[in-house]
Amino acid sequence: MLRVVDSGGQAALLAPTEVLAQQHYRSIVAMLGEARRGRHHLRLRGGHPGGAC
Repeated sequence: MLRVVDSGGQAALLAPTEVLAQQHYRSIVAMLGEARRGRHHLRLRGGHPGGAC
């Protein structure tokens, strides 16, 4: 995923549960640290039709 994003592409990660999705989100944000500067991330959750969190 990081290689794709570094090359200018987009990536998505799907998780089967809300708890797992939150864990992945926190891990990825922490892992990116300063590298995420200038990049945008969006987390969409089930139960919120079309809503971004």
